[in-house]
Amino acid sequence: MTSMVKKAIEIVGNNNFNAVFNKGYYKTDEIHKTQQLGVTTHVCVPNLTSTSPNPDYNVSEFKYNKEQDNYTCPEGQTLIQMTDAMKKEDIE
Repeated sequence: MTSMVKKAIEIVGNNNFNAVFNKGYYKTDEIHKTQQLGVTTHVCVPNLTSTSPNPDYNVSEFKYNKEQDNYTCPEGQTLIQMTDAMKKEDIE
């Protein structure tokens, strides 16, 4: 991405523009280098959705509990990480 930004600076003759990076298609050092060139950078983050046929179970409907580092589903069930589940002997 930095090489494209450098080329854009060369073409327009200045660095007075914004560069937009798509989430997942950049490296953080590229954003830093672009900012060092004096170009304002933005990262486009898409809305959280899921492929669930029931919109009640879209990712946005799950609540994160920072203190316990887990999520609660729309039905009120706490989701645990698989590594935690593997440590418990009473899991069927």
